[in-house]
Amino acid sequence: MHTIFPFCVPVEGSRGFVELPHTLPQDSTLFLVLKEKTIDVWIKKVDWVAARGGMALFIVHPDYVNFDGRTSSSEHSAELYETFLKYISIRYRETCWFALPQEVAAYVSQFKTRLRT
Repeated sequence: MHTIFPFCVPVEGSRGFVELPHTLPQDSTLFLVLKEKTIDVWIKKVDWVAARGGMALFIVHPDYVNFDGRTSSSEHSAELYETFLKYISIRYRETCWFALPQEVAAYVSQFKTRLRT
């Protein structure tokens, strides 16, 4: 949808739903397909999204994470993910909302309701 903001998707005959767009590349794409060795792409993108007030959302799939420190052509080290989470928690501790998807959906849904009234 080319957006960094969650949005409501109307569905005729129902309440519809809130779409939460993925705004950062998935771990397997970044580390296994593109063969990145660092989290620099994630850091650059999360900083860009945050500077514009958007939502940072990405997928880390456990099938591609190695938790014992070894890596292979089909796995990356959990340390990369851990390092990124530490970066976010330090850099954005005071300025962002660490929310669950259902909390974001409830928040965004409020505006849809207000706009109709």
